[in-house]
Amino acid sequence: MRLLLKHCLTRGFRAPRLRRLPTLLWPCLLLLSATAHPVFAQELPNATQKGPRIGLALSGGGARGYAHLGVLRVLEEQRIPIHAVAGTSMGAMVGGLYAAGLPLERIEAIMADLDWPDLFDDEPARRDRTFRRKAEDQRFLFDFEIGIGRDGVRLPTGLSAGQKLNFFLRRHTLGVAHLADFDQLPIPYRAMGTDIVTGESVALHRGDLAKAIRASMALPGMFAPIAMNDRMFVDGGVVNNLPIQVLKDMDVDVIIAVDIGLPLREREQIITIMDVSSQAMGILSRKEVEQQLELADLLIVPPISDIGTLDFAATAEIRNRGEQAAQAVVDQLTQWSVSESAYNSYQQQRIQPPPKPQHVVSLDIVGLKRVDERVVRGQLRLKPGDPLDLPKLRRDLDRVFGLGDFELVDFQLKPAEGGFHVRILIREKFWGPNYMHFGVNTSIDDDQNTRILPLINLTNTRLNALGAELRTDFIFGDIQRLNSEFYQPLDFGGRFFIAPQVGIDRDKSQLAAGGEPVELETIFSRFTLDLGINLGAYGEFRTRYVTAKYDVDFSPLDSPEANALDGVTLGGISTSLVIDRLDNRAFPKQGMLSTLSLLSVREKMGSDDDFDSATFNLVFTKSFGRHTFLGWLETASGLKNEPLPFYAQSSIGGLFSFSAYEQGELIGSHYAILRPTYLYRATSLPAPIGDGVYLGGWLEMGNMWQTRDAVDFGDLRYTATFTLGADTRVGPVYLAVGIAEKDRHSFYLSIGPSF
Repeated sequence: MRLLLKHCLTRGFRAPRLRRLPTLLWPCLLLLSATAHPVFAQELPNATQKGPRIGLALSGGGARGYAHLGVLRVLEEQRIPIHAVAGTSMGAMVGGLYAAGLPLERIEAIMADLDWPDLFDDEPARRDRTFRRKAEDQRFLFDFEIGIGRDGVRLPTGLSAGQKLNFFLRRHTLGVAHLADFDQLPIPYRAMGTDIVTGESVALHRGDLAKAIRASMALPGMFAPIAMNDRMFVDGGVVNNLPIQVLKDMDVDVIIAVDIGLPLREREQIITIMDVSSQAMGILSRKEVEQQLELADLLIVPPISDIGTLDFAATAEIRNRGEQAAQAVVDQLTQWSVSESAYNSYQQQRIQPPPKPQHVVSLDIVGLKRVDERVVRGQLRLKPGDPLDLPKLRRDLDRVFGLGDFELVDFQLKPAEGGFHVRILIREKFWGPNYMHFGVNTSIDDDQNTRILPLINLTNTRLNALGAELRTDFIFGDIQRLNSEFYQPLDFGGRFFIAPQVGIDRDKSQLAAGGEPVELETIFSRFTLDLGINLGAYGEFRTRYVTAKYDVDFSPLDSPEANALDGVTLGGISTSLVIDRLDNRAFPKQGMLSTLSLLSVREKMGSDDDFDSATFNLVFTKSFGRHTFLGWLETASGLKNEPLPFYAQSSIGGLFSFSAYEQGELIGSHYAILRPTYLYRATSLPAPIGDGVYLGGWLEMGNMWQTRDAVDFGDLRYTATFTLGADTRVGPVYLAVGIAEKDRHSFYLSIGPSF
């Protein structure tokens, strides 16, 4: 057939009428007509191709990979068609999206909008988490958990499973998700991975495109390895950061390589242990790159040696430098340019139209072992028969992931008549279902008082089909606490629950007595039984029966009044409503938080006293660029015109509570504080370290009173606080000074979450 086709193409036709055609040319005519059919043309992709086949090799380099966008921009401006792409890590991401048929303008837009610090954090946005997960926010050091069981301690394989990165890649490769062979993509494609078992560099060419890209980006220690094609992969740059040889094996005629890898450091630049580690990794991958460079017809090296792999704040500058580097070799690039009509035809074939709206034909859940499937389905709003709504599916996956039992919650689409079969792919935490968390808070004031509060949390999950949990906290230091809660959902959707708790607190503090600080030690033991309703991502309502006992020791005081406070019992009912829509508890930029609590204590319920009290807090925040404004109202009051019992009174003083005053210096039955706050986001932090550094402060206006009749807004106290703060992975860090009247001032250094 090929000889026949060659004869047809080289001999041509001379007869003016079909009936005069030689007998041999009739088959030629039929064959040429057949090759015009699009199906046949796919079988012979090179039959009408003019010019050389051009391959593009894109290296890895984290944030530096944005330079690839600038290079692609110049290639398109010079009308250079790309016939094969191979990429590593960030190069695999940019090259994969391009090979999948996305317009370059679309790739630039979606990557410009990426929130990389958020992608490094598997958790859904705080506003979208359930209240139970929000309540854990900022409690644990690094939010890093350890699995515990009969076989000992088990650690996760990485700091992040890449939950959000997975969804991003699936969303933007949806149009080619049905193609299992990467040679069938608009541009044949390879993603480089490193087999963590054998150390082999592997060119991924079949399977799930989004998963292959994700495997190539699995930076060891930051992202967990990816299981694919019966192998376990980490970042391709570990072994082969610039896949030139792979392109050569894809039968291309010309190779354009873009190298964004970090150069090896000079001796004087190797100072810290991180420098040594980075240099060692660079030596391994750089050796492989150097061996392949001679195979490239053109090497483009953007001038970005001064930019780090995690410098995602400089992505626009990086892209521009990539464009400048390509413009510098434009004279060499133009030798591979094609005509405008030929390039337009190429782009029409490469760029895929947006997927048409589809419906969910079926929805299956795969991978569950310990968790009851009904619990997972209780979190899903997308149902068979619904339109395939990706934002809705994203929220569903976030809710499922928010249950806390899974390392990864992914999805896969299989074409079906009338839409897609949706598969929810779940990988349960292999280190579960019992976990240990750690937290610590360290604070120092200007009197050299240092408080270190370590926290150990033990959580036993999936105790029954409904998902019961037993959570126990141990806190050590000046505040000592043991608290254990058995949390039992009453339905598979987790909306209603019952939660008995037992606990004991021992707290050493001081209060003002006649102007002099008095040390006291309080031991508070309690049993509570809670009934509650989860309000989804908005908040929680609880009604609680409480019975408790206070033992108070005023060591410097020996009086009947003080001794009367020892061994006080309390019994009553409390009700609380919490609405929490803050995007960040320590440094919020948007949202609001409101809490209302009512406590009714009665002698007939075993209490030594009868009293009622209420507390109300409201925080509202709004940001404009780097500027954040917060309004904060905090009040507490007894509901009768008389002082509350001492053990039920409130205390204020310390950081975030009249910070110019000592911790707990003011005590009484009624108080109100208005706290307007301003924060300026001075700089960002590298994604693995935290979010940003803030400058600002707040004013506080309010006071403490013993009775309602004594409340007088004419005797308000005022303080001003100035702070330097940082939102880090170990929790918030504050360096602050509080100033008030009469030369009052206090200094604070606080590191870690508050308990």
